[in-house]
Amino acid sequence: MKDTPILVSDRGHQPTRDRIVALFDASSLSGLQTMTAEQRARIRAIACLFDPLGTAQFDLLPNLEIVSSFGVGYDHIEAVAAANRGIVVTNTPGVLDDEVADTTIGLLLNTIRELPKAETYLREGKWITEGSYPLTNLTLRNRKVGIFGMGRIGRAIARRLEGFGVPIAYHNRSVVPGCGYKYCRSLLELAHHVDTLINVAPATPQTQKAVNIDILSALGPDGVFVNVGRGATLVEEDLVTALQREQSPQPVWMFTQTSPMSRHPCWQRQTRAAAPYCFGFKTHPYGDGPTGHRQFGLLVQQTRGTDARA
Repeated sequence: MKDTPILVSDRGHQPTRDRIVALFDASSLSGLQTMTAEQRARIRAIACLFDPLGTAQFDLLPNLEIVSSFGVGYDHIEAVAAANRGIVVTNTPGVLDDEVADTTIGLLLNTIRELPKAETYLREGKWITEGSYPLTNLTLRNRKVGIFGMGRIGRAIARRLEGFGVPIAYHNRSVVPGCGYKYCRSLLELAHHVDTLINVAPATPQTQKAVNIDILSALGPDGVFVNVGRGATLVEEDLVTALQREQSPQPVWMFTQTSPMSRHPCWQRQTRAAAPYCFGFKTHPYGDGPTGHRQFGLLVQQTRGTDARA
């Protein structure tokens, strides 16, 4: 398949990119604008991760057949514009549901039990010089947990929370059939009902900047906010405002490569749990993760098959 020209994102895990480069005639997606019309006309596929793609890029690629997104979300791709041109858009739903849910619980426990801060206390020798680590201000006992976005990942998180014996409520665009948790008709109603809010909502016009200062304030002075959803669902300036108050929700954040919040000084406080995007894991002999492995297969299948417009 070395005679199949494709464009590859500069982002993502190197093992996956190496597999693509080894099999296809791959060029960097960042060089699209400098390619000649003849070169662009030969491109049949794009393999991307968080790269914004839409009409401007599609107009330059008249023979593009597939955009293969290495992740669950595809809000960075103008899917309607792609469909109108007969371009297939693929993603990897369901691949990392359990990994995201496990990581979410880990971040929540890290914040409430102050585990990273306690580890630093131990490694700095303070356990010996200053005695036992101080009692934490928060506990998971008697907390009420709300989930914003009760999709596959939201339900996986809820199942894990059941083991902790905490009541669970949720807000979704509609009631989830067969879901026995309390349903709140608005996100604000949910925030008033709970003191721990987990955001796993996708980025849509309806969820854009849905988590604002009113939502954060409604969680109360001992509130905890966990974000593993899209950053576009949050008003980041409002989160900074909440953090600067004496009494504010403890935020937990999963950073992606495009998140400006990762550079904000408010994250220097060790009561703020944060982590880079780390849901993937090496599970295949090639060294790539499950999303990369699945998308690699979809990419090969599409480019080996018939024209996507047929």
